[in-house]
Amino acid sequence: MVLSFGLEILVSCGLETYTYLYPLNTDTIYSDPTVGYYKFTHNTDNDLDEFLGYEIFYKFYTPDSSEILSDRSSLENVYLATESPITVKRFSRLRLKRLSDHRLFDTRPLLEIPMEQRGTPWVFKFDFSPLLKTPKEPPVLIWYQSDGTTEITRFTLLRSSRLEAKEEETFVPDQFLETDPDVTSMNVTNIVQAKGRIAVVFAIAGFGRKLDTTPIYSNVIFLNRSSSTNDVLVIDLRQ
Repeated sequence: MVLSFGLEILVSCGLETYTYLYPLNTDTIYSDPTVGYYKFTHNTDNDLDEFLGYEIFYKFYTPDSSEILSDRSSLENVYLATESPITVKRFSRLRLKRLSDHRLFDTRPLLEIPMEQRGTPWVFKFDFSPLLKTPKEPPVLIWYQSDGTTEITRFTLLRSSRLEAKEEETFVPDQFLETDPDVTSMNVTNIVQAKGRIAVVFAIAGFGRKLDTTPIYSNVIFLNRSSSTNDVLVIDLRQ
């Protein structure tokens, strides 16, 4: 008898099981780095009790760095199970603040899909176009209905907090400090010191918990899908 990967699959004569979470379908990812956005769609194959939502990770690079594609290749070809890109490639977890009530989201999963909503192909958009405004505004994550245009809610994108936690660090250029934990861990301190151009890459993993509450991840999918680096978002840190 052949069982779907979306279910718990029997192993070792039925004495042990494991749960498979589906990653994002790469055919549903769209981007336009000139305007500054990425869109992805919830994979409705994850219609099982263990699935809870999505974890979102980011990492900074020098633009056109060879590490961008090598990191994507190595992570997308590995089933992480109970690990995350944080422990593998120095990624940071994104944080979110809902604009409607200023609620901070920093729990797992970051982007929760409630049980009753998992069969809907929700559309999510990373919108960096606010950085083109004067004065610049923080980029946002927008949750849309499946039509991709009817907005449900939006969140401000927040980076890793500083040790002193005096501000909520967004992706606005003047909030990048050379002492930020993600800046130092990702080896882009020189770019921040020089107020240069910094590339940002986002990676998405389905997240859930087994019956024993052990966390589980799907394969990681990067939102930059090109075989080169021409679809990677770049932030100019000059004011």
